[in-house]
Amino acid sequence: AGPALAGPALAGLAGAGLLLGITVHNVRGVRRARRHAVSLRRDHALDGTVHGPAAASDPLRLVTLGDSVMEGDGIQQSERTLPVCIAMSLAERTGRPVHLTQRGRSGARTHDVVDSQLHGLADLDPDIVVVSVGVNDGLGGRRLRAIRTDHLRVAEAVLAASGGARVVLVGAPDLRHAPALPSPVRHAVGVLTGRVGRRQARWLAHTPVQVVQIGTPTSDFGPDGFHPGPTATPVIAGWVVDMALGPVV
Repeated sequence: AGPALAGPALAGLAGAGLLLGITVHNVRGVRRARRHAVSLRRDHALDGTVHGPAAASDPLRLVTLGDSVMEGDGIQQSERTLPVCIAMSLAERTGRPVHLTQRGRSGARTHDVVDSQLHGLADLDPDIVVVSVGVNDGLGGRRLRAIRTDHLRVAEAVLAASGGARVVLVGAPDLRHAPALPSPVRHAVGVLTGRVGRRQARWLAHTPVQVVQIGTPTSDFGPDGFHPGPTATPVIAGWVVDMALGPVV
């Protein structure tokens, strides 16, 4: 959920009428939080890795799409990134190796998934596709109607391109407790992201896409104080795998 808050996030806050009482000091605090998050970013080479029992000849094919949660921002060890945690959990639960293709990019919004992350998806022939998206749409202060439309576009496009794969969406968290954000801004940012997260399951209720609702985390943030940390990603991965391997709804 890329940490570029100083520009689009503050524009969104202004549009929502939530900048009252935010001082220059606190705006600088947001900028410091963004610089800190960028300084901690690691280049996780996740694409094409295989996890699980090597002896099995028929791997599950997992594709991850979306934003910085998939790219691993806030995580220092690659094995604790959300895509790898999902792959490892799938391997443990199914006894099969898992081939991971990771396409998520920091800062991506819903329309970015459709516009730049679906090329060649059909050729990958995925069994499971996991998308993390919505936070950056919320941070940008976009209208909920437009965000809903883009979610439906993502669902339709991913389902069509993946050829019947199970599709799971990792929802947007309410970030009002993110420790990297100065307190006057923290609540406002939580309002912007939480309003998306609380609606995603409803928006996609008439599609085969399963939604993992994150809610309002109060702890387990990464060292950047914004993204889920290494204790949170295995838990989220377990929720994703429950959805991916559960009965079709």
